[in-house]
Amino acid sequence: MQQDDVFKKYNLSVCSVAAEIDVLLKRFPNAAVNLDEERQFRSQLYRPLLTMTKDERARMVDLIMEVLFS
Repeated sequence: MQQDDVFKKYNLSVCSVAAEIDVLLKRFPNAAVNLDEERQFRSQLYRPLLTMTKDERARMVDLIMEVLFS
């Protein structure tokens, strides 16, 4: 399943989730190098994805974290 399909399946807008991520990046600007900020960023990242199942939400958060901070 493509990532876009996952968002469509749960009626989520990629753009709105991206906007939420942008807000979080501004709120936690050192998340890439500060473990406490990374933890807070990760925990807040679950909020816009709450409509997803637990497993898909966790997978998506892991994927987003990998893309942003790797």
